[in-house]
Amino acid sequence: MEDAPHLRVSDQEREQAATMIREHFASGRLDALEFEERLQSVYAARTRGELDRLSADLPVLPPAPPTGLERARTAISNNEFARGLLAGGVPFAVCTTIWALTGADSSFWPKWVLVFTVVSALRGARHGVTGDRRARRRSRRHEHRYGESRPASQEPQGAIMSEQPGRGGESLH
Repeated sequence: MEDAPHLRVSDQEREQAATMIREHFASGRLDALEFEERLQSVYAARTRGELDRLSADLPVLPPAPPTGLERARTAISNNEFARGLLAGGVPFAVCTTIWALTGADSSFWPKWVLVFTVVSALRGARHGVTGDRRARRRSRRHEHRYGESRPASQEPQGAIMSEQPGRGGESLH
């Protein structure tokens, strides 16, 4: 957007710029008079160019540290074991609730859902905490077919490998 200084800005963009100006004031880069002037100019700005000129002489702020919730989401999304537990935990909770609401007089049949959950979570943990299973599978397939190892990071992006016999693993894209 920096290359389009004539475009009009939204209220959200003005608020982001105002927050940035406040951070620079808190860091001591602006005195009180300059802070007030810039803040008024931010709220009066109509175009991207006007906002850019207000912060042109200020360094780029480092990104805000992630919140606890964001760190937890990242950890769970990167952890195959936790993802497997969460994916199986919901059906287990639903089945247990159904078992309890229907009288709970039979054997505890939701245990089988729990067994499935634990097995799939352990399989996910075995495949690695942060790895991409598809990339590893492609790398193993390539090594098996061609006898050479290729790191998963060198796999072609977006290519779909053929699984049909006789196609030799040719890319379909």
